[in-house]
Amino acid sequence: LNALRRDAVEALENLLITDHETAWAELAVEPQDMSSMVAKGKVQYFEPMVSARVDELDSVKAAIEGGAKKIIFGGDRLQRKPYELSIYEQVATLCNNHNVLCVFATPRVVKDDEVESYMSTLKAIVEAKPDGISIHVPQALLWLRDLGYTGAIEADTGLNIFNGSALQVWQDFNMSSIAPSLELTLAQLVNLQKSTKLPLEIMVHGYTEMMISEYCAIASFVGTGKKENCPMPCVREDYALKDRKGEVFPLRTDPYCRMHIMNSHEMDMRAYVPELHRKGLYILRIDGRHMDPHRLRSIVADYVSIQNGTKEAPPKSVGKDDTPITRGHYFRGIL
Repeated sequence: LNALRRDAVEALENLLITDHETAWAELAVEPQDMSSMVAKGKVQYFEPMVSARVDELDSVKAAIEGGAKKIIFGGDRLQRKPYELSIYEQVATLCNNHNVLCVFATPRVVKDDEVESYMSTLKAIVEAKPDGISIHVPQALLWLRDLGYTGAIEADTGLNIFNGSALQVWQDFNMSSIAPSLELTLAQLVNLQKSTKLPLEIMVHGYTEMMISEYCAIASFVGTGKKENCPMPCVREDYALKDRKGEVFPLRTDPYCRMHIMNSHEMDMRAYVPELHRKGLYILRIDGRHMDPHRLRSIVADYVSIQNGTKEAPPKSVGKDDTPITRGHYFRGIL
């Protein structure tokens, strides 16, 4: 029986390897064709700016009113219902009318059986003529090539760019900017910025995503227990997970019915804006996908004012005891 089990496992392993090799070969690009995957256009960044990652039209307007000079829209919409495809043209027009950079993002996860349906969204994104497209998965280069897109492309956090070697790969693809891994320390970010002429865009405010899960705790506890024919309780109420220490982690769902577990504390780096500038980090991103538009406008305005010197940064001690905020991994790393 042991020998039979070993033979069966070996046979299954060989089948899986063959299947993956075949699938990969179908995506393979010959060396002489690599140039067709390199972004032809490029966004030039000449000055410090605040960017806002948002997923609703009202939030786009609020961020622009607050002074954001770059909008990153779409990708992982933290709401269950999908977009109407016309929204991309609306966002691009709004940004263009206010002389604000418009960048559309791809999701962080696109499964093989979702690619075909996602292509209609990506086609609408390309047709909206944004200033750039921010990618979270390497396959997006192939999709954009197939759609004939020749504009600017930016490497986003989903690519998990953690060191100079990874950054060099994406620099060779002529990216306009790099949003490195959210797990880097400030010291690592500074060293990474020194190693490239590309601007790094770093997150300074918002709730970071701890995990994206196919399993949905909301459906399991207050739904039917499965995704099929789910009554979508997540549309009607907000839910969260509480750990043994009493920390509350907000739950969000996206149009692909995936669960996003958010950090229990909001990142707030306002106190460190002057230091970030001194160290050569000038593109500061606020993740406003979970924020009320009025609050988003206020937070963006704060960062813009601190950035241009019309408002002093708050003391670094703010947030240590009085409010539950986090500095992410900037000062503690992951090791």
